[in-house]
Amino acid sequence: MVNAPTIPGLTIGEAFERAVSRAGPDLALVDGRCQRTYAELDARVNRLANVFLEQGFERGDRVMCCMRNRAELVEIYLALQKIGAVYAPVNFRLASAELGHCVRLVEPRAIVFEEQTLPLAEAVRDESPTTFFCVDTARSLPKWVTPLDRLTRVAASARPAIAVVDTDLSLILLTSGTTGRPKGVPRTHANEIAATLFNLVAFPWRMGERILSVMPLYHTMGVRLLLSGILLGGTNVLQRRWDPAEAMALIEREEISTMFLVPTMYHDLLRTAGFDSRRLTTLRSLGSAGMVMREDLYAEIRAAFGPVPFVNVYGCSELYCLSFADYLERKPGTVGRGAPHQELRAAHRMVRAEFVAGARERRRIVRAKRAHPAAQHMGLRGSNSSKQQ
Repeated sequence: MVNAPTIPGLTIGEAFERAVSRAGPDLALVDGRCQRTYAELDARVNRLANVFLEQGFERGDRVMCCMRNRAELVEIYLALQKIGAVYAPVNFRLASAELGHCVRLVEPRAIVFEEQTLPLAEAVRDESPTTFFCVDTARSLPKWVTPLDRLTRVAASARPAIAVVDTDLSLILLTSGTTGRPKGVPRTHANEIAATLFNLVAFPWRMGERILSVMPLYHTMGVRLLLSGILLGGTNVLQRRWDPAEAMALIEREEISTMFLVPTMYHDLLRTAGFDSRRLTTLRSLGSAGMVMREDLYAEIRAAFGPVPFVNVYGCSELYCLSFADYLERKPGTVGRGAPHQELRAAHRMVRAEFVAGARERRRIVRAKRAHPAAQHMGLRGSNSSKQQ
């Protein structure tokens, strides 16, 4: 019997380049006054990728990013995907001790800050022998910080000639889960493409969607929305921090067609001064995750937006979506059905003792059989590791 040849899967860099070929002159990204078409974004991403290569970065090198949602962060993320390096975003609100823990865990080749988070760079400067970059040049920077813009202005815009495969690591999500101490969740290009395809199945989206991207790009949902927009040849409209009044203005001005918020953000939006759903008529679908969608809040959302399709997602950083529900009007509060790529089972509490008793052995097996060798190094141990069984 002859084995069938292995067909390489799609990488994120390839997915982006295909979007560029389909939607080159279309708007890919909006960050305040900054707007980028797909062709413009691709040229900037290539220049940045070539800068990283000139700096000696190699496949598998990790780059930590500590900043808010902004165009430069999207460019860094995509540039790293094109050269096989690993995007490792962290919450810009971390205390210096927490960031230090993440640096020791990830061991990044470089850390990229913005002006607002630069004080954190000073706090972790001695944690590891790493390069420090800053995306802002509005003021004089310390001598040990390199402004990225200065390097990219003179870099070539040709596509970097680096072979990346779908089994390469794409990113490391740093999540505290239920333990309170951040762990690294390594995810490959194949993981990320598969999770994004779930979004395209679960949500009633169309090509060219205009997405309000306020979910942070250090969170699985923020990255998922960005990639969804790219695969759809759509526009990601970035919001750097959650402000319900600003969000309402963005939805109206940018003609946002879909948004994904946690329930508390919907609560804020519905109660912001001057809220008027008649200003938000371009919205064709809504999504939510992160916590239970209460029946009374969903009733408020439905009263404000009408029968707009609404999808509620339950998941985790390790797997993305576990279950989803697009029928809350019939069964409020449900966690929904298992996602197409998941199998869910209901366990009676009588078997809980047996489950807990075997947890240590299961975790040992999971660690031994985990597909990517970086998983153990990234601190994936304890209760969250069993989620990948």
